[in-house]
Amino acid sequence: MVTKFICTLTDASPLARNIKEQASEKNESMKVLFFLFTIFVVQTSFANNPGISYQGRIFKPDGAPLEGSSVQFRLQVRSPGAENCLLYEEIQTLNMAGSSGVFALTLNDGTGTRLDAATY
Repeated sequence: MVTKFICTLTDASPLARNIKEQASEKNESMKVLFFLFTIFVVQTSFANNPGISYQGRIFKPDGAPLEGSSVQFRLQVRSPGAENCLLYEEIQTLNMAGSSGVFALTLNDGTGTRLDAATY
């Protein structure tokens, strides 16, 4: 003779309540993780450098690309209009050996030397 036991969980049973509590705790944990992930993504997007990027390629007068071990760039930001006031100026030095004249600079990234007086 084979006896079968069928166990059904009702909402009132302690086991069912325990399972529901665990599911609720997992759901809360996932909400907290999602919130923390969102905060992390927002923080990293605001932490980007506020500098201005400038890229280009320099050629010598004979048409050959400029390649040197110490090429100095003077970067200036000036006001528009006839007054032509100097708002910001810095110098950056790049090693352009083997670069085929290609360069990339970021204004105000901390690698250059600021030449103008701070206005604040």
